[in-house]
Amino acid sequence: MTQQTNENPSDFFLLGRKSIGCRVVVVYLPDFSNNLSVNFLQKLDISKYPEIKVLAIGLPGGERGFLMSHVFRNTIHALYFVAVSSSREGKPIEARTENHLETLEHHVGSIRAYFRCLFCDAGRSKVVMADSWFPKSGWKHRGHFAPDQFKNFNGYALRMAVKSFFPFAEFTRDTDQPGTSVQLVDCLEVRMLREMARKLNLTFRAFMSVDDEWGQPIGNGSWTGLVNALMKEEADFGACLFPSAKRNAVVDFTRMYAPEPFLIVTHKPQRLPQYLAIIEPFTMNMWAAIVVSFMAVGVSFWFLNKGWLEVSILRALRWAHLTDAPETFSMMYALFYTWGLLLQQTPSKYPSNSYSRIWLTCWMIFSFLIMTIYKSALFASLLVPQMSEAIDSIPQLLRQRGWTWGMEPHYSVGWQFLTESTSPDNQKIAKTLGVRPIAEEMKLVNQGKHAFFTWRNYVKSFIAAEYTDRNGYTPMYISRQYYLETSGAYWGTRKGAPFLRTIIDIKQRLFEGRILDLWLNQIFRETTKRARDKNGLSSYIQDDGNQVVLNLNHLQGAFYVFFIGMLLAVIVLMSECLRKLCWSGN
Repeated sequence: MTQQTNENPSDFFLLGRKSIGCRVVVVYLPDFSNNLSVNFLQKLDISKYPEIKVLAIGLPGGERGFLMSHVFRNTIHALYFVAVSSSREGKPIEARTENHLETLEHHVGSIRAYFRCLFCDAGRSKVVMADSWFPKSGWKHRGHFAPDQFKNFNGYALRMAVKSFFPFAEFTRDTDQPGTSVQLVDCLEVRMLREMARKLNLTFRAFMSVDDEWGQPIGNGSWTGLVNALMKEEADFGACLFPSAKRNAVVDFTRMYAPEPFLIVTHKPQRLPQYLAIIEPFTMNMWAAIVVSFMAVGVSFWFLNKGWLEVSILRALRWAHLTDAPETFSMMYALFYTWGLLLQQTPSKYPSNSYSRIWLTCWMIFSFLIMTIYKSALFASLLVPQMSEAIDSIPQLLRQRGWTWGMEPHYSVGWQFLTESTSPDNQKIAKTLGVRPIAEEMKLVNQGKHAFFTWRNYVKSFIAAEYTDRNGYTPMYISRQYYLETSGAYWGTRKGAPFLRTIIDIKQRLFEGRILDLWLNQIFRETTKRARDKNGLSSYIQDDGNQVVLNLNHLQGAFYVFFIGMLLAVIVLMSECLRKLCWSGN
C-alpha cells in the first residue's frame, strides 16, 4: 500500500495509461478499517477489470467486511489471507469442500484463505473459506484458491434489457408503464437464454428500457436506451445491441453470433409503361442516329437529282435542247421517298441516273438491317416487357426520379451510418430521410417509389409475416449490396461483467455448431407458415410464365402513334385549306 496523499493514488498504477497494467493487486490491512484500501481500489476502477486478482492480508474477522465491498462485485479472484497467531480468535468462516461445508478448528501458526464466491448464496455473493494451511501438513486442499465460479450460477437471475427486434428479440409487455418487465416469446435470444440456463443453472428476467431506444449519447457522458441501462448496471446484458466506436467506450460486447447487414428494401421491379414499347427496342442514341441518317440520305438524294444538275454541265445541255432533262424530285418528295424505303415500302418509280440508284441501294440495305433488328426486338419486348431498374445500392436510388426513402426511429448504428457519414451519397440520403414505424415504411414501399433502410433478418421476418401470400410470393425486393457488413447481432454487457467470457464461450459453440442458423431457419419457417395461414385468401399479382396473349395494353403505343399521326394530318389539312382561302381572297 502506498501512503495516502493529496494526489490520486491510482496514478501510481496507471502511469499515464488508460487502463490498469498490472494483473495482481496486493493489499495489506493492518487494522479493521478498510475505507482507505477500498477507496483506493475504487479509484482504480477495478470493477471494470474482473480478471485482475486482488490478494489481501489482514486480521482475523475482517475478511467479510473487506471482500463483500461493492468494489469487488465483478472481481473473479478476490482473496483474503489471515494468519492465526492465537487460539482465542473468533470462529472461522465455513470452508469449501466438494460436497458440504465444514468448520475448521484453530491452530496457532496456521493460515486461512477466504475468497468471494459470486453466486454461492442462491445466486448472490458470499464469503467462503478457500483453504487453510497448517505448519505440519501444509495446505489442506492443495492451495486451490481460484475455483471456477461459472460452472454453476446457483440460480442467479441474469438481467437483460431488450428492445423488440424480431427474430432476435420479441416479447409481450407485462404493463404499459415505461421500463416494464416483459415476457420473452419464441425468438433467437430466448432460445440462447434457455440453453444457458440449462448449462449454467441460472435464470433470467427481461425488461424494457425507460425510453425504449437502443442508445444514443445525449451529452455529459449520458446515454439513452439499453446503453444507459448497462452503464448504470441496471442490466447485465442488452439484447441484440450493435457496437460502434462510441458505444465501445462505455459498454463491452460479446462476439457476433448472427450477421445482420444494413440494406435497402424496395418494391420488386415493375413493368415499364407499355406506350413506350415501340421505342424500347433502341436506345435514344440509336434513335437519334437513325433520324440523322434519314435526314442526311433524304437531302443527299434530292441534291443528287436536282441540286447537282443545276451546277453541272447537264444544265447547259438542257438549255441547248441537246438532251432530255432528267427527272427531278422536290425536297419533300425526296424525304418521303427515303422514309418509305426505311419502312421497307416498294418504291413506285426509281431514279433514272445510276449514281442515285447506287446511293439508294446502300440505303435500302441499311434500312433492311435496321428494320429486321427492330422488329425482332419489338416482338421480344411485347412478349417479355421491360422492367424497371432493381435498386441494389444508394447511387442507384439517387438516380431515380420522384423517389422517397426512410427508416425506423431507432437511431441506431444504421442511423449513424446515414447521418454522420462523410460520403456525399449518404449525405444526400440523410437530407430527405423520413422517420416512420416499420408498418408505415413497408406500406409506402408496397405502393412503389419508396426505399426503406433496415436490417436483413429483421425485415425478412416482417416481410414473411405481412407481405407473403399463400404461395410464398412477396412483392418486396431486398438489395443485393449490403452496408455495414461487419455489423451483426451482439450482446452488449455492462463494463466488467465477470461472466462475459463464459457467455461468449457458450454462444461461440452454438455459432460454430450451426445451432444458431438452425434456430433462425426454424423461426423463419414458423413465421412464414403463420403468415400463409393468416393471408390464405390474399395473393399478389405476379407473372406465371404462361403463354402471353397480346392485348390492347401491349399495343397501346401503336395506337398512340396512329392517333397522333391522324391529329397531325388534320392540322396540316386545315392549314392548307386556310392558306388556299387566304390566296383566293387576295
